[in-house]
Amino acid sequence: MGKTRGAHRRMERLLDRVEDRLADAPEGLHWFGAPGSAAAAEAAGVPAEHALFWGRWDGVEIAGGDACIHPVAELAARTEEAREAGQLRDGDLVIGARGRDLLVLPADPWEEGADVLAVEETGERWPEATGVARSVLAMMGEASVMYGPDGEFQEDLFDDDGELRPEVARKLARRQLDLDPDAPAPRFRLGRLLREAGELRAARAELRRVLEMAPEFGWAWYELGRTLLDMGEPARAVAALDRAAATFADPDLGAHVTAWAARAAELAGDEAGRAARASATLQAAPTFVDNLRAGAEDLLDRGHPEAAGHLIALGLAVRPGDLQKTRTWRATPWSCWSTPR
Repeated sequence: MGKTRGAHRRMERLLDRVEDRLADAPEGLHWFGAPGSAAAAEAAGVPAEHALFWGRWDGVEIAGGDACIHPVAELAARTEEAREAGQLRDGDLVIGARGRDLLVLPADPWEEGADVLAVEETGERWPEATGVARSVLAMMGEASVMYGPDGEFQEDLFDDDGELRPEVARKLARRQLDLDPDAPAPRFRLGRLLREAGELRAARAELRRVLEMAPEFGWAWYELGRTLLDMGEPARAVAALDRAAATFADPDLGAHVTAWAARAAELAGDEAGRAARASATLQAAPTFVDNLRAGAEDLLDRGHPEAAGHLIALGLAVRPGDLQKTRTWRATPWSCWSTPR
């Protein structure tokens, strides 16, 4: 009984923090519905530890609808719709959306690594938040980075290609973690950004922490493998990449990660290991090397020889000698063949 009261008080404090942020946000940027019924939320299948959220607000829209938590009366229909589309696993409950992704309470948060998952249209699952209230807090924190006091987009958020600038993406990840420190997916995104910036020890530390919380999060194992490769530890990278490949049901994703494991084995001097992983890659995706060649040719045409070279190096780990007659091979820097990036 005491534990229940303590959990209730902690949730109420979190909800108060959400309310404080709402009061500080630009007028009209967010919408929070009137109080609903926590009992109705429980009746709809919401676990008791999350039902209090709907008792405070029966429906939420963040940043003009960029993300939302559905009213309790919509949960069953939203879940059934997603189930018919093949996006869900048994026991999932759709509670909202973020862009094109669903926000879902899974049947087993411990197995998934988070209480709230983001589920893509393909069914790919990302462990986003440690609770509904913290998820909303984090999304409001992101909005405070993206929007100014007048409710308009901040300047200089995007590069010439329309992508978030790396420094903005890093700030978003850190803002989410300020508000939900144990959320695996934002910490994964931070680790990836650190690797891409060459801050390898920091990246490794963040990714290891992610995997402590979500040990079956395949993309975190993949990113750890890439980080270990960049650190010059190919044998350890092989183990991480193999672990990643085993988590992906999609054969194309599995083939991509297994190809990186082949590349790591090659750099570790393990020819038998390279050959075995190369064979597995081609069995899962017979056109894998041809697709890499096409991608490399496109990068070369757009003036990115080093990036093209990295694709060719990956292809050569899978099918040695096959790409050495292409113009991409001849036009890319020698450093690509020894650099695992």
